[in-house]
Amino acid sequence: MVFLPQKSKKIRHVMEVLQLVLLRKSKDSLLYVYKKLSTEVNTKIANELSARLSEINSTFTAELDRINNDLNNKLNEEVNAGFGKINTELNGKLTAEAEKNKARDDDFTKETQKIFSMISTVTERLNRIEEACYNDFENILSEFISIKMIWPNVMRLSEEPISINKACPMNLKLMDLNWKVR
Repeated sequence: MVFLPQKSKKIRHVMEVLQLVLLRKSKDSLLYVYKKLSTEVNTKIANELSARLSEINSTFTAELDRINNDLNNKLNEEVNAGFGKINTELNGKLTAEAEKNKARDDDFTKETQKIFSMISTVTERLNRIEEACYNDFENILSEFISIKMIWPNVMRLSEEPISINKACPMNLKLMDLNWKVR
C-alpha cells in the first residue's frame, strides 16, 4: 500500500479504497499486460522456432538429397562398371562361339559342296548312260524294224531246206515271231 499523510479519517478511508481499487486495477492491468506480453512472446518464440525448424528442415533435406544423389551416383557407377565387365565377358564368349560356328559352317559348306559335286558327277554319268542306252535302244529298234521288213522274204525262203553246214545239213524252218515295235 501507498503511505499517505494523515488528513482526515474519511479522506484516509477514501484513499485506502482508491488504493485498493488502483491496486486491484493494477493487478488486473498487470495480469492483462502479462497475458498480452506472454501471448506476444509466445507467438514470437513460436514463429522464430517455426522459422528455425523450417530452415533446419530445408538444410537437412538438402543434405539428405545431396547424400542420396552421391550414393545413387556411386551405386550407378559400380553397377555400370559391373555390367560393363559382364558385357565385355559375354561379348568375348559370344564372339568366340560365333567364330567356332562360322568355322563349322565353313566345314559344312565345303562338305556340302563336295556332296553336290559328287551328285553332279553321278548325274552327268547317269545322263551319259541314259543317252547311250537310248541310242543303243534306237539302234536295236532300228535293227528289229529292218528284220521285220525282211522277215517275209526270209519266210519265203524258209520253206525250202537250208544247209547251214556242208558237214551237217539241216532243214530249218523259221518260226513266225510277231514282234511289235512301239
